[in-house]
Amino acid sequence: MKTKKIKAILAENKKIWEEIADKFSQTRGYFWPEFKDWSKYIKKGDRVLDLGCGNGRLNLFLKDKEIDYLGVDQSKNLIYQAQKKFPKDRFLNADALNLPFKENQFEIIFAIAFLHHLPSQELRIKLLKDCFHFLNKKGYLILTVWNLYQPRLIKKYHLRKIFFGFKETIIPFKHQHQEFSRYYHAFTKRELKNIIKKAGFCLKEVYYTRQGQKTNWRKGHNLVVIAQK
Repeated sequence: MKTKKIKAILAENKKIWEEIADKFSQTRGYFWPEFKDWSKYIKKGDRVLDLGCGNGRLNLFLKDKEIDYLGVDQSKNLIYQAQKKFPKDRFLNADALNLPFKENQFEIIFAIAFLHHLPSQELRIKLLKDCFHFLNKKGYLILTVWNLYQPRLIKKYHLRKIFFGFKETIIPFKHQHQEFSRYYHAFTKRELKNIIKKAGFCLKEVYYTRQGQKTNWRKGHNLVVIAQK
């Protein structure tokens, strides 16, 4: 993908998320069932980065944990929603591709339904390498992307072309008769594993989930990666 197109997609992504922030937040008042399986990776006192935190809904899962939490999102409006919902927690409005953190600053980084919005493999690997740098020794990256190969989404969004190698796609967000187009990259399990390894991580678990239960690629709604520095 050419640099000009990448910049255009990034700019459009940022614009759209600001426009849909309020509407999007209304649809994200719950935490995914997958979250309960990640408790074993969280220890008392852990410094936790929630990358692409949106309205901060990960806090619904983390609220009883004794941790040092920081949520980051490029959308000012989503950060506003997060601060309103969770006034005692820390949030930062920042670009995920240009973060101000130091080496070994966190024990855990969450990147939930975020990586698939980045429009080139170079940027995706850069982000993952940054995460590797920010994590403490033996720290964990817990990452999810949408499984766009599941039949229900292929049918709903007419995504059949992804089987022929066309992995860049646009999926609308609809709310009250309005439609906003968002960029997605359709990850295969093999591709996601490869770029995680290229960033230096050791893979611990890679699996598909549906409503919190591990399953196969045809039924899975999300593709989950647990990786360690």
